[in-house]
Amino acid sequence: EGLILFDEKPNPDFSLDKDFSLLKFREFLKKARISRILKTNDLLSNLSLLADGRLKNAGVLLFAKQVTHFFIQATITSVLYQGQTKYKVLDRKEFDKDIFSNYQDAIIYLQSKLNTEYIIGGGPRIEKLELPEDALREGLLNAIAHRNYFVSGAGILVEIFSDRVEVTNPGGLVKGLTIKDLGRKSLSRNNLLFGLMQRMDLVEKIGSEIHTKKRKFYP
Repeated sequence: EGLILFDEKPNPDFSLDKDFSLLKFREFLKKARISRILKTNDLLSNLSLLADGRLKNAGVLLFAKQVTHFFIQATITSVLYQGQTKYKVLDRKEFDKDIFSNYQDAIIYLQSKLNTEYIIGGGPRIEKLELPEDALREGLLNAIAHRNYFVSGAGILVEIFSDRVEVTNPGGLVKGLTIKDLGRKSLSRNNLLFGLMQRMDLVEKIGSEIHTKKRKFYP
């Protein structure tokens, strides 16, 4: 019903001394263009990531040294099939770091498995994937930002067929959103996590590709 928000819950099992990755947090501050003048705990408090001295789940997803120690479902699995069905698996990779690293690794995997067109003209050579990279990135970011992290045992699944790419995340539509609303209305299941991703300039254009890429990407 949306009364309890996963990303807002303090995590009692997470230790800021043992499990927190200062390197990942510094990378976030750099991407978010936030000054490091304040102490780490003060910065986390200003970002609404601390409650009673505990890091909230949104922070665990982004800054844990090993996120699957706390949430086995916070993974991205990429699978390459032969042809248009799931009959034969050619390759499979599971990414199980923090969610930003998983996103980057999944994009690199897609780039390595999709066909690339080399366009040679009057200037430097242009490399163009067979599917729009912006739409691939948006599909993954949507899955990360809006998945239901209360659903355990299943991560985000990226499936590459000869004629399409499918990105699947656990959980139905956010309460208050219908299929007809897609492309016209935006609601987030994980508002705190979504806000952090916005600070990193990752989700500014989420939803913008629904109309322009609907021939190749389906909700």
